[in-house]
Amino acid sequence: MKKVLIVLIIFIEIILCISVTNKVYAADGLGEVISGGKDFMSSSSNEFSVSEDSLKNTSTSLYNILLMLSFIVVACIGVYLGIKYMWAGVDEKAEVKDALVVFTVGCIVTYGAFGIWKVIAGFLQSNF
Repeated sequence: MKKVLIVLIIFIEIILCISVTNKVYAADGLGEVISGGKDFMSSSSNEFSVSEDSLKNTSTSLYNILLMLSFIVVACIGVYLGIKYMWAGVDEKAEVKDALVVFTVGCIVTYGAFGIWKVIAGFLQSNF
């Protein structure tokens, strides 16, 4: 029964991917893209410039949003694994403990990446 349900879901996803099309309005050729890039790089006007404050605010906002989303995901998964551990039998507790190892490694990688990002951003801001 589960195999039939999985095959049905995959089939529906394939049909949706095929039936939903997006219109793409691409440039006439690669020449326009390259000339647009050269115009951007050689532009002396402030039309294309990005202010440092705008970039800093965007980076800070992105950092805070991603950090809050990771807190929410970690909390939900932690609660789920805790409840599953409390209600599990002996065999299932071993599986939950294995999942907790993966969960802990994921937390270390995620928060380590955020910490490294913050340290590098602070270093670059103070030196440049």
